[in-house]
Amino acid sequence: MDAAPTTTTEPSTTVAATAPPGSTTTSPPTTEIIATSHQGRDIAAITLGSGPARLYLIGGIHGDERPAVENAPALLTHLEGLPLEGWTVRFVLDANPDGTAAGTRDNASGVDLNRNWPSAGFIPGVGTGNAPLSEPETAALAADISAFAPDLIVAMHAAREGPFVEADGDGEEWALRFAAGASSVGREWQVVPEVDWATVGSMGTYFGDEGRVPVVTVEANRWDTPAGITGELLAGLDGLLGSGTGRAPEVAVCAGHAVGITCAGPTAAAHELVHEGTTGGAHGFIVKEVGGPVLAALNADAGFYPASTIKLVHFAHALEWIASGGDTGTAVSMPVDSCAGTGAGPVRPLDELLRLMMQVSDNTAANAIQAHFGLPALRETMAAAGMAGTRLVHGFGCGGPANDPANTTTAIDLVSLVEGIVDGSIVPSGQWPAVEANLPETTAAAGLEESGIRVLAKEGWYGTTLTIAGIAILPGDGGVLVFAAYTDGADTVDPAFTIADLAGILVSGAA
Repeated sequence: MDAAPTTTTEPSTTVAATAPPGSTTTSPPTTEIIATSHQGRDIAAITLGSGPARLYLIGGIHGDERPAVENAPALLTHLEGLPLEGWTVRFVLDANPDGTAAGTRDNASGVDLNRNWPSAGFIPGVGTGNAPLSEPETAALAADISAFAPDLIVAMHAAREGPFVEADGDGEEWALRFAAGASSVGREWQVVPEVDWATVGSMGTYFGDEGRVPVVTVEANRWDTPAGITGELLAGLDGLLGSGTGRAPEVAVCAGHAVGITCAGPTAAAHELVHEGTTGGAHGFIVKEVGGPVLAALNADAGFYPASTIKLVHFAHALEWIASGGDTGTAVSMPVDSCAGTGAGPVRPLDELLRLMMQVSDNTAANAIQAHFGLPALRETMAAAGMAGTRLVHGFGCGGPANDPANTTTAIDLVSLVEGIVDGSIVPSGQWPAVEANLPETTAAAGLEESGIRVLAKEGWYGTTLTIAGIAILPGDGGVLVFAAYTDGADTVDPAFTIADLAGILVSGAA
C-alpha cells in the first residue's frame, strides 16, 4: 500500500476530558482482528467505551521495549475497570507480535514499524521498508486508524533516555496530563517537544508533526522492570483521561549536548559536568534503586572500555567462592608474566590480593586472581549477573583498549553486577563486611560529606577513559542506590574533573 491513510474527521485540539452527565458507558469491550503479521500472528484491536472523544492507544510497536509491551494487558484491565466518561478507546495491545516473540525492535522482515509511515522525506531502505506502509502491520494500523478517526493517538514505548513524554502536533496538553498522572505516583516524568534523533517515517511525524492527529509518545525507561513501572503508566493514563490527578511537571528541554539525555533528576547536571570536564569521546551513566526503578540514565547500554572497573567481576567471584567454603587465606601464585598469567612467582594469600586489587587497584594482583580462578569461571559470574554486553578477554595493564579484541562492558551491566552484590543474588549477604572493607569509600571525593550518603565504589582509569561503579547507602531508611558512569576515549580531560564527582551528582540528585 503506497497511498497515505486519511482520517474521516479533522484533527481536534479541544477533545473533552469528560463527557456530559449521563454519558458513562457500561458497554462491554469488543475485539476485532485487524491483520496478521508476517509470521501469521493475529493483531487485535479492542474497543472500549462509547463517548465522543476518541483515543487510539498502541501498547507497543517495538518488540524489545518490554516495559511498554508487557504492560499492555495491565493497561487493558485498567481501562475495563474505568467508567470512560466521554471516551471511546481503541486499543491495539501489540502491533508487532513477531518482534515481541523474537525480542527485537523490528518486525520479522527487519523493518522498524515506527519508520514505515508515509511522512515527508521518507526514504526506502532495509530498516524502513521498500515503500511507506509496505508491512502488513503498518498497513493494518493505517487502515484501522483511518476508520476509527481518532482525536488523539497515544503510543507506548521505552527508551534508554526515559521516562519522558513527547508531544507531536497539538498533543502537548495531553502529554502534560499523562506526565502529571505518572509523576504523582513515581518519578518525575518530563514532557519534551521533540526527541534528539531523526524520526522521519514515524507515526508521530506523520500524524502529529504533519498536522493530521495529535500524537503522544510515552517513553518509559528501557531498563525499568515491566512490573516496576505499571503503576506509573496506569496513573498516567488516568491523568490523560481525566480520571486521576497529579502534579503538572514543567516542560523541559535539555540544553546543550542533549542527544540521549533524560531530562530529569540528576541526569542533566551529570551530563553537563562531563562536558565541562572533557572533550570528545563517549560517555554515559545509570543510577537505580536496588530492586527498584532506574532513576536516571544516559547511553547506559553503550559499550566502553572498562579499565579497572571490571575488577568488580573478579571481586564478586572471589567473594562468592569464599561464601561457598573457600579459604580467604588460600595461597595464590603471582604470575611471572602478569599479562599472560603464566609462570610461577611469589605466593600471596587471596584476601591480601583482594585488598590490593580493590583498594589500590594493583594490576598484578588482579591478574593473579584472574589466572587463579580462570576466565571461564569469571565469565560464569558475569553470566549470572546478566552482563550480556560485557567481554573479559585480557589482563590489566596489558595494552588496554588497543587489544584486539579489548575488554568491554556497559553501564547497565556494571549496575546489574553491583546490584547482585548488594541484594545477595551474586554475593551472599554474609559477605557484606568484606564488601565494605574492600570497596573504597569515595564520599569525600564525591562531595557528599554533609549529606549522610555513603558511597562505596571501584574506579578505573586508562588514559582518557575514566569509569566508576558502586553503591550509595542513603541515610536513615532511604535505601540503597547502585550506579555506574564512564567517559571513554575523550580527546582531553580537565585535570580538575573526577569521575567520583560525577558519581556524587548522580547519587545525591537521585537520593
